[in-house]
Amino acid sequence: MYGLSRYILPRAPALRQNSSIDFSYFTGGTLRVTGFADGQTPPEITKKHESEPGLFEVQYGGFKDCDIVKLEGVLVSADNVKETAISFSTNLECPCLEGTGQGDPHYRTLDGVKLTYQGEHCSYVVSKDCQNKTASFEIIAVHGSSLHDGQVRRIIGTVVKAGKHIIMAGKGLTTLDGKQIDRKKTLMSPDLELLMYFQDGWFTIQSIKQRWFVQWSDERRFKFGIHADSLVAKHVCGILGNADGTKNNDMTMPNKAKTKDHNKFGKSWQVPGCEYTDLFADF
Repeated sequence: MYGLSRYILPRAPALRQNSSIDFSYFTGGTLRVTGFADGQTPPEITKKHESEPGLFEVQYGGFKDCDIVKLEGVLVSADNVKETAISFSTNLECPCLEGTGQGDPHYRTLDGVKLTYQGEHCSYVVSKDCQNKTASFEIIAVHGSSLHDGQVRRIIGTVVKAGKHIIMAGKGLTTLDGKQIDRKKTLMSPDLELLMYFQDGWFTIQSIKQRWFVQWSDERRFKFGIHADSLVAKHVCGILGNADGTKNNDMTMPNKAKTKDHNKFGKSWQVPGCEYTDLFADF
């Protein structure tokens, strides 16, 4: 099994051990490996992206999906004048379960069940940690009204509650703990638990410790994924189901009762008082 990992300059500060390095010196330069995962099988390093001269691809051999691999090396500037040591660890490609929501609104659960729920102009729990009395995270979708038809609902935003942090993303709105942030800038939460970045039209919030992610697009779409090796896999609940690999129990309500009625199921996951709804604009 071969895994492909990327070391990106300068777009991925989460992979930098020393954030004070000025990576602009090394654009167009080289990456020389001095130490690697098992000390026996050297990784193959390529740099074939002409449009992104600071992007290196590192291919490791002999490891399983989701393995954490470490690499130490030296970055060398294009003129061979400046060098600096780097060290980082990353997971090889890791399969994940993914649930989605889009449109008016259509959902696909983490186990692949498709359902449609218009609901009220309100907020709904799409997924949360259900193994702890106090959920370690909770993902909320906000249903708003279509500007063309007030009776039609649209997903107009998402709220991510993780530990002490609350992140909101919608059209013209991106906040971290109540403060507006630039979603196109890569940043970490102060406790280094959450990574946020923008790529290919998607604003992504990634939990470093629990290994789940949320993506929001202003095309009224969101994704929620859990990596296969996450400690919360199979311990979630909400509109996107429980991620246990079985479709016939995905539509389980908070009271543990199962239903096949999309409206009854969606309504059961409505957030009390429609919290957060008024903070998002219809579009």
